[in-house]
Amino acid sequence: MARKKVKLAWIVNNNERKACLKKRRAGLMKKVAELSILCGIEACIVIFSPDEVEPVCWPSQVGAKQVLERFFGLPEIEQSKKMTTQETYCNERMAKLQEKFNKHERITKKWR
Repeated sequence: MARKKVKLAWIVNNNERKACLKKRRAGLMKKVAELSILCGIEACIVIFSPDEVEPVCWPSQVGAKQVLERFFGLPEIEQSKKMTTQETYCNERMAKLQEKFNKHERITKKWR
């Protein structure tokens, strides 16, 4: 059964917000662990919470620090080679859709 779509909005109730963070944090950590195992990659996650002094890290603070040090030890070109922002993703997606539209338009013009 499919889940209903969650409305993304600020959770006003403080206790509900903390409970939601706790559940979603566990889900995020599980996903990162699965990704690490299934793809054979080094991954880490660092979550800062306003209610906690120390950040929550996976696999551990030491493990996360090692992964981040390895990443920041790479040359800047290597760091950003496969990195994408929401803007670049949207631009690439728009270009692909435009290309697809143009292809269909050419095909329909042939049949006229």
